[in-house]
Amino acid sequence: MRRALWLGGALLAYSALAVYVFRSALGTGSSAWIGGPGDAEIMMWYLAWNPFALLHHHDPLLTTYIHYPVVLNTLWNPSLVFPSLVAAPLTLVAGPIVSYNLLATAAFPLAAWLAMLALLRFVDNPLPAFAGGLLYGFSPYMFAHQGGHLPLILAAAFPPVMLIAWHEILVRQRWAWPWPGFLLGFSAVALLLTAEEVLAVAAVISACGFVLLLALSRRRQIRERWPRAASELTVALITFVLLAAVPLYFELRGPGRLTGFVQAPNTYVSDLLAFVTPPSGLVFSTSRAAAVVAQFTGNGAENNAYVGVPLLLLLLLAVVLLRRRREMWWAALAFLGTALLSMGPSLHLGGRDTLLRLPWRYIAKLPLMQNVLPSRMMVFGYLFLALVLGLLVDAGLRRREAPLRVATVAAAGLALLPLLQPGGFTTTADPVPAFFTTSAERAIPDGSVVVLGPASGARGMRWQAAGGLRFRQPGGLGFFPPNTFGAPSSPLVDALTQIELGRPAPALTPAERSALLADLRALGASAVIVGPTQTAGVLPTAPASAEAIEVAFFTDLLGRAPEQEGGVYVWWHP
Repeated sequence: MRRALWLGGALLAYSALAVYVFRSALGTGSSAWIGGPGDAEIMMWYLAWNPFALLHHHDPLLTTYIHYPVVLNTLWNPSLVFPSLVAAPLTLVAGPIVSYNLLATAAFPLAAWLAMLALLRFVDNPLPAFAGGLLYGFSPYMFAHQGGHLPLILAAAFPPVMLIAWHEILVRQRWAWPWPGFLLGFSAVALLLTAEEVLAVAAVISACGFVLLLALSRRRQIRERWPRAASELTVALITFVLLAAVPLYFELRGPGRLTGFVQAPNTYVSDLLAFVTPPSGLVFSTSRAAAVVAQFTGNGAENNAYVGVPLLLLLLLAVVLLRRRREMWWAALAFLGTALLSMGPSLHLGGRDTLLRLPWRYIAKLPLMQNVLPSRMMVFGYLFLALVLGLLVDAGLRRREAPLRVATVAAAGLALLPLLQPGGFTTTADPVPAFFTTSAERAIPDGSVVVLGPASGARGMRWQAAGGLRFRQPGGLGFFPPNTFGAPSSPLVDALTQIELGRPAPALTPAERSALLADLRALGASAVIVGPTQTAGVLPTAPASAEAIEVAFFTDLLGRAPEQEGGVYVWWHP
């Protein structure tokens, strides 16, 4: 009963903290969201797409609703299949923006609470487990990706669940057969349909952790536990194969599959200085630290390795004080191994590639691993670090001497202090034009094609999703063969992209006009719609300017003025 009260109180505390952190977006309905433009809007589209596809008897793993008429393989994109189905009732009632905000907020307390639940397998006192959960669920990894990488922060819920399953299968073995194996297999499938990159990382970490556990276990323990463990792992494998066979077939053998490198290799890695240099937004970040961080390869969203000197010293202290506990050695070595793998194929120091080879160089040669971003492995690193913290605080609180108990709690608090992020959370306010959220949109035939401006970014995807995916569009953002990101090239899309990048509209020579009109006829577009347009992030242009240029461009091309309705310009039956 006492533990249940602790767990309930912890979930409330974690949730209250997350709501407080993201309060600026949560009370705005559909007019603002957590994160910036671009990635977040893509996630909103997928939150709407998967329920829509199932309700309208479309294949959710393949779509032509963006990039029309190209077939997009959604599993090569952040398809969010599992989270979108969980959140489907809310999405269908309140819309994908509200659903996105709720999921982006809930990811933090959910990850923290599940980490606490996992740590309670190793410590008896709920307070150390609560502290470890706080470290994990509100880690720099989570805040680095809160700007729009919804699959990655939702995926943080799965490593604690997998730790529970692995611990039950290999160590404790108290649950009835076959529930531990089923939990491991199902969580792997759910992770595949949330953020499969994290699943690939989980496979590597699980293999390394399994070998490490064998090295730290006695032979007698291995002999006693192996038969039960083997049967549970068989259940896990069968569960995964049965549930994952179809999506994996579509991804690896279906239309629109990608091959080779999708991301730049040896770029999104943990720089050695990233572990001790606080990025912008953290309480102790300085202009000098920000200048160092700016030199790292990759970008700020992938700089998620900061631990801080105090926490690293606490890790060393924990190993020294608890050196006789196998759990401590396992957690500390697992953290160090994960940190090493997150540095990528070669050591980066202050943004400079030293060419010193690291273990990831060999893992990246495995099938499908070449596109894993090594820096993202730190989601597991923070879980192992949380276990180290929990074990140390639990050992300190067991001491009878009051000063030692106070000193332990104080040391843990001081070590966590540099991870505080009092500000810097991105909130974007950009209401969807009323045309897409009122009855005005019903004039568009279901499933027809609309040429939408903006076409070159994700803004139009958000409008399309907010309107219930009534139409298809040739624009949008997604990966498609041959490993291209963005809307497929066509005369219309190229012209709109040129305008949205801040360049002049193309001159409508007879040949150009003929090509554009032929493109419209080939698409069978039921309408051309231009709304408030922002640039694709390459060249700064005033949104009103881009919108005005697009309106003038289509007025000239189609030879007639548009209708104005619900904040957009519409040319029906172009």
